[in-house]
Amino acid sequence: MQTQPNVAALSVRAQLANDPTLFDRMMDYDHPALRERMEVKYGWSPEKTDELFGEMKKFMYLCATNDGAMAPPEDIDEIWHNFILFTGDYADYCQDTVGMFLHHQPLTQAQRAQSDGSMIENTLAAARRAFGDDLPEEHWSFHKIPGSCGPGTCGASTNCQG
Repeated sequence: MQTQPNVAALSVRAQLANDPTLFDRMMDYDHPALRERMEVKYGWSPEKTDELFGEMKKFMYLCATNDGAMAPPEDIDEIWHNFILFTGDYADYCQDTVGMFLHHQPLTQAQRAQSDGSMIENTLAAARRAFGDDLPEEHWSFHKIPGSCGPGTCGASTNCQG
């Protein structure tokens, strides 16, 4: 006999991870003005914009369903920054799809100096668990991060927190 988890005992993120409709709700969202902004401001093609808009929503799904901070790869971070500039739309998206605001919290210099790269490792492990090993490398690579990413060298600059 399979038992259902005690929902009251689960964290908010674990409850969200058990919501079978959350991912589809997040992915179904569109924002034409954000797409236009990325194409005009950064010269992204419509195809690249579409891909990164989808990858950003996947990253936000990870933020919503995993405890601990997540680090976005550079292009995903860039489109996320620009989405946040549409403050009302961003707040509505978070509330309507996730039920809570997903904060963007940059790391301080002291936090960077103490970084061991685990935030990036945790992000990629969560992404592989959620989406499989076929993540598009061009969007899920951390190009600004040194290979060793040891203490004081990790360049991850942002993370999400509920």
